[in-house]
Amino acid sequence: MDVGVEFSNYRVIEHIGRGGMADVWSARDQRLNRVVAIKTMARGLTLDIDPVQMFEQEAQTIAAL
Repeated sequence: MDVGVEFSNYRVIEHIGRGGMADVWSARDQRLNRVVAIKTMARGLTLDIDPVQMFEQEAQTIAAL
């Protein structure tokens, strides 16, 4: 992902950080006019099913908060 990229209702503002499994970006939700965080899987992990399942489980846990 690159700064300035637009997809759906979001425009990527900046790269916030990187962990073992993912990158975190700030983006503007252009429909609701607010800044959000977007987490994307690190490249190279998407072909391995275990990291994909871990990433999805983490996303579900965060969404429940």
